[in-house]
Amino acid sequence: MKKRLTLLVGIGIGFVLGSRAGRQSYERLKTQVEEFWQNPRVQEGVQQATDTVKEKAPEVAEMVKDKAPEVAGKVQSAATSAAGAAQAKADDVKSNVQQKKAEKDAQKAADKASSQVEKDAKNAGAVEDPVVLNDAVADPSQDPLAEGGNPKR
Repeated sequence: MKKRLTLLVGIGIGFVLGSRAGRQSYERLKTQVEEFWQNPRVQEGVQQATDTVKEKAPEVAEMVKDKAPEVAGKVQSAATSAAGAAQAKADDVKSNVQQKKAEKDAQKAADKASSQVEKDAKNAGAVEDPVVLNDAVADPSQDPLAEGGNPKR
């Protein structure tokens, strides 16, 4: 009965709001709704619903009163947990941002140092890509394999 009433009310509202037929359709619908509302079976259902609500209202109010502290505690706990999770996430993001910035700064410093070394090498007349050989002798006269060298074996 309740579902039917809800459906009829919904259909009626939709019809009134969506109707383009004008005043005549509205008056016809209004008459049907008044007839429906004045129906003794409908009024009996309305009275039953009203009586049930009046009867159950104190019980529902008492139940809500009893459950309110429990629900409030659960809500408080959930809110605290959510706030903690949000703070942890914010800290992680902040840490990641700081780490990325430090890495970027370190890369900039390394690039700058490398650039400065290249610049200094060019200014000193050094070869752009010098090859360093292990055990190389700077003075050819000290090379034991060179002509006129001094082999010390």
